Amino acid sequence: MIIGTIVEPGANQTSNAYNGVSAVVFYTEKDAVAWCIAMSEVTIFDTVGLAGYTVMFNTDTGVKRWWYAGTEYTG
Repeated sequence: MIIGTIVEPGANQTSNAYNGVSAVVFYTEKDAVAWCIAMSEVTIFDTVGLAGYTVMFNTDTGVKRWWYAGTEYTG
């Protein structure tokens, strides 16, 4: 199973005014990666640029990958 989550979409690191969480199950890692990139990209909402932390976890391989503002930071 491949799970994609939005961990912390927020206006900045000191505010949780836009805090929220979601999780989606994917059949392919390719779909999960595309979703994680798209959901982490900066989006303008009511004149505020929001970017999210997204995480993809593959339960079959144990691999966890994460993105912020459309860039992967998996380490």
